[in-house]
Amino acid sequence: MKRISLIALLLITQMGLALGEVYVKNKPFKGETAGTGAATLVEAEAILKALEISDFSISDGNLVLGEATLPLQGKLVSLKHLADAVGAKIIVNSDFGTVDVYQGVEKGAISAAPDPVERKPAQPGYMKPPQGWLTSWDKAQAEAKRLNRPILLNFTGSDWCGWCIKLKKEVFSTDTFKQWADKNVVLMEVDFPKRTELPAELKAQNEQLAQQFRVTGYPTIMFTDPQGNPTGRYGYDEGGPENWIKNAESQMGG
Repeated sequence: MKRISLIALLLITQMGLALGEVYVKNKPFKGETAGTGAATLVEAEAILKALEISDFSISDGNLVLGEATLPLQGKLVSLKHLADAVGAKIIVNSDFGTVDVYQGVEKGAISAAPDPVERKPAQPGYMKPPQGWLTSWDKAQAEAKRLNRPILLNFTGSDWCGWCIKLKKEVFSTDTFKQWADKNVVLMEVDFPKRTELPAELKAQNEQLAQQFRVTGYPTIMFTDPQGNPTGRYGYDEGGPENWIKNAESQMGG
């Protein structure tokens, strides 16, 4: 069974934990769903495909995963039981209306794909974000109010997180994204580097924002209204800037 380093499934809700849209690794889940919170049911074969797990079988109304046999309700399986079978943990976040599932990491830990760049010795000092990205939450809100635009917050580990580096290279560094962002959003980077030392005030701000928006993995892209109220959440997605922008716009809210 292929080991998945980090899985985040989100239920976007209108009230409490009412059933919403499920996300797998920050991508919309295409299969059937039912139930709420930790009792959520998901389409078995569809979610296993999304998680890149191929070592399973279905027989006599059961899903067999290694030594575990899980009962099916039609095509659906308990998300909690599935998580237990693959060694994952579920965190039900009633405040934000999400169900977060982690595998292969301790609760609260940050994980990512293997770093695609060669690791280098830690470097002192502070690496400023790319041009156009703010680092002050107060300034980002002020600019968003002035322009009446949503804020795009990029929670990232800029110098170590593999998926963050891919997202920056494949999307954020492209002219297509820059042109779109210049007309549609206020950009803010919320960085958690390992090889560089952030100024103490910036580090404290970023940690507070991670708690405020309940960010538990990188990259996480949060969208807020100009007042800072969350309206959506996204992350890395393949397909280049056009595909990323299209999916991001569906998450930004009104």
